[in-house]
Amino acid sequence: MNARSSSRSFTLIELLVVIAIIAILAAMLLPALAQAREKARTTQCINNQKQFGLTLQMYMDDNDEWGLNHLVDGGTKYWTEGFFTYLKSTEVYTCPSRAVDTYDGGHDAYMGYAYNYLCSTWYYPHRRSQIKTPSATAVFADGGYYYMWYTGYYRNLLPANTVYGTSGYATLKGQHNDGNTFAYYDGHADWKTLAWVHSRTALLDPFNNWK
Repeated sequence: MNARSSSRSFTLIELLVVIAIIAILAAMLLPALAQAREKARTTQCINNQKQFGLTLQMYMDDNDEWGLNHLVDGGTKYWTEGFFTYLKSTEVYTCPSRAVDTYDGGHDAYMGYAYNYLCSTWYYPHRRSQIKTPSATAVFADGGYYYMWYTGYYRNLLPANTVYGTSGYATLKGQHNDGNTFAYYDGHADWKTLAWVHSRTALLDPFNNWK
């Protein structure tokens, strides 16, 4: 007598149940995977910022301790062009979470990182010894334009304004898990939430200003 087979096919209902379970698990896991991916990009972005922070130290060493101007070589080049002579690479200029803002090594205002205009020696001449809080003052941010402006309606580290919206002067979009990365006068770099950044509205707040 033939042995009776113990195997059987799944019914349609059972298949639908399995598919539904897989869909639920995927919906639960995808946000976590996206967050993990963004965390990795944040780490890469912070490493880029560290390169800018260290390059700033070399720049001041080579310029008799003077801080960086947002325009260099008599105002004919952006700071990014001046830094390129040190970095010798365009990759560091691209924030991995806003890769549309790239840099080709030339006279290009749009890239992944921006310079704090309040730190520019063009209007605010200063030397290393005059910087009151080098570990607290943000010099660079991942902003998409070569500098961040400050006026009465547009704080240098706020994300948008009524004139330029989010596509003009540098904007902080919170692309790194609702935060952005920054490099400081002492050469270190870190991540801050946009909520924290938006609370630093005072012109002379150590985060905004070297004075």
